Amino acid sequence: MGAAHAGKTDDRKELGLIAAFHPKVMVVQSTPAMQGHFLKNVLAALDYRDGPVVIDVHTPCQGENGIGDAVASGHARLAVRSRVSPLFVHDPRVEPSARARLSLAGNPDAEQDWTTVELEWDDENGVTQTMEVPLTPADFAHEEGRFKKQFQPRPMADDVAGVPIHEWIDLPAEERAGRVPFLYQVIDRKLVRFAVPDPIVRLVEERRRNWRLLRHLAGRDAAKAMAERTAEAEAIRARYDELAARLATLTQAAKPSEAAANADPDGHAIGA
Repeated sequence: MGAAHAGKTDDRKELGLIAAFHPKVMVVQSTPAMQGHFLKNVLAALDYRDGPVVIDVHTPCQGENGIGDAVASGHARLAVRSRVSPLFVHDPRVEPSARARLSLAGNPDAEQDWTTVELEWDDENGVTQTMEVPLTPADFAHEEGRFKKQFQPRPMADDVAGVPIHEWIDLPAEERAGRVPFLYQVIDRKLVRFAVPDPIVRLVEERRRNWRLLRHLAGRDAAKAMAERTAEAEAIRARYDELAARLATLTQAAKPSEAAANADPDGHAIGA
């Protein structure tokens, strides 16, 4: 109990996805912090008459989550942006395919594992620096009081060998030895690193699996693969056209030489 308890270790139950696999069930997963998405799709769900409706709404609880009243809306948006609670709508009325019925509209950088955030800080010379970094569930957890006991209160020392958490989760076990996963933060205009503990590493891995599953079910991976294949085919076609044009130029240039080779000393074609 309390500080001695590390917290839950089982994966989150995805109510929306479970419901979406049942016939004629409309599902809306949203948050009031994303007002356009929330209002549009909740109204559509209330108007749905062909079957059951499940509305799964992410709303922070300031007391339990350990956040202030003034930042509750911002944390709800952070939950969406970090893939902790992605937006999606499953509408059985959309035809013709199951993939078309699942919409991920409203999620930033939906074709990627993570969206990014820009950090700005002053280096040791007082010069302002900026850097784009992936925004992961570890960043979300670090901002909420309920996860406070998972993190060390002080940043990592500069001499500690670390790997950004978005890269760490792709490393094989042998390459993780002697290295620490971390996330970047800016405190008092200084760029620092915070170690990411094992429970939060598992959270990042599990939330990415969930996001990739959503993308797969929505056909985003298939569309991306098709776009890549189309681009490859267009590149091959362009290369073929280039080579064909060069061959035609060489063939044309060779014709005067062939004519000269087939002419007698007086310049008349042999056999004429």
